[in-house]
Amino acid sequence: MDCLAWGCLGAFALASKRAWIEDVAGKRSDICFSICFALILIPYLVKLGQGFQELGFIGLLLHSVVCPQWFIYRILNWEWMKKIGILSYSIYLWQQFLWFLWPAPLAKLWLWIPTAIGIAWLSYEFLEKPFFSLLAKFREAETANNRIALET
Repeated sequence: MDCLAWGCLGAFALASKRAWIEDVAGKRSDICFSICFALILIPYLVKLGQGFQELGFIGLLLHSVVCPQWFIYRILNWEWMKKIGILSYSIYLWQQFLWFLWPAPLAKLWLWIPTAIGIAWLSYEFLEKPFFSLLAKFREAETANNRIALET
């Protein structure tokens, strides 16, 4: 499965089994973290494939959502991490495009990563933010229309 599909599976699991996930992750945080981390590390070391790794990442992601106070996840609330989170989808989109077009001799320099982050920031500031404000205006108009319809 693609990484996005694993992420969707994790979102469905959280939506449908949140109480169970909170119970397991809350009572056994150290074991849960260790298993998920092992699912990431061991397949990498023995060249087993990405499926187990993606499952491990989803486990850690779910664990961080239901146990955000756990010491290792506190870094996710640092200001610069929040900014990366806001840009994450744009980074994902632009890095795919840049990696495809990036000249092979320069690939080893890893300059495409800061370039992707820079383009993602520009995309967020000049495409996404204006779109969000436009969307908010439509929602305000729709809410006003609904209020008028209810009053009549």
